[in-house]
Amino acid sequence: MTLPAHNDASTLEAEVLAIAQRRDMLSFAHHVLRSLASSLSPGRYHHTLEVVVLADRIALLHFSDQPQTGRDAFAAALLHDIAKELSSEEHLEILRKTDTPRDWLNAPSQVLHSKSGAAKAKADYPELPTEVIDAIAYHTTGHPGMDNAARTLFCADYLSGGEWAGMEARISENPDKICLEKVKTVICKLVDREKEIEADTFQFYRSLIGI
Repeated sequence: MTLPAHNDASTLEAEVLAIAQRRDMLSFAHHVLRSLASSLSPGRYHHTLEVVVLADRIALLHFSDQPQTGRDAFAAALLHDIAKELSSEEHLEILRKTDTPRDWLNAPSQVLHSKSGAAKAKADYPELPTEVIDAIAYHTTGHPGMDNAARTLFCADYLSGGEWAGMEARISENPDKICLEKVKTVICKLVDREKEIEADTFQFYRSLIGI
């Protein structure tokens, strides 16, 4: 499963639109891309495009018999960082104004954007299924109940930013193997920084190793 020849923004954007057309989501993609291009920094926008392409390839390789998984992963990948560059107060304001679980308001700062992003996506695009909102909400922490679309986004977000040429080999790996690698990396970083480990992350780790 090949990736685009170059990972510059214009090439990736064209690829994202091609994916959207294949998944019959072109109107949705056009609307979201216009919004993201005007609201995100160039670096964050580029990351989002890269994650969309990686998520699509993972879905095609591992869940080709589940078309809804591919559609959900595409939508979640497009929207996963819509709140990434907001301030802490803006995150909290979104959460207070929307119908979200109360514990999301107490999320650590490093994962708050995933909760407010899920809330914003739900408010801005009410037609999206719950599976897409959940994938956005847990793309940083993980969650033991994540479905295949959420796991696809979890993997794609982790792989993004590496050497583009090496990603073709990585996307062929079992998604749960990549999920476990990401969770272990997150836990180790949090321990090194003496930060709190989210219960969702620890429980996801336990589920991945079969405890």
